[in-house]
Amino acid sequence: MGNIVLNKSQDEIRKMKEHYKQFLNDKLPPGSLFAAKTPACAITAYKSGKVLFQGKEGEAEASKWGGSVQSTAQKGVAKQAPSHL
Repeated sequence: MGNIVLNKSQDEIRKMKEHYKQFLNDKLPPGSLFAAKTPACAITAYKSGKVLFQGKEGEAEASKWGGSVQSTAQKGVAKQAPSHL
């Protein structure tokens, strides 16, 4: 389960909002144009043109819209113990 970000034009975001209209949330995060919660994932579109897909099927849902994909999944980084210990 990762987060996927697509960069979309304002026109594409309007089309996405129309597509997800039955799933739209009334509460919007700061800087967002729309937020939707589908059975597959949560989608948030931002004024910057970025569209975030989160959830177990986020990658599959994002792939329906094509475009440049950025994965924001974070991997754990092992920290070394200080040498003075």
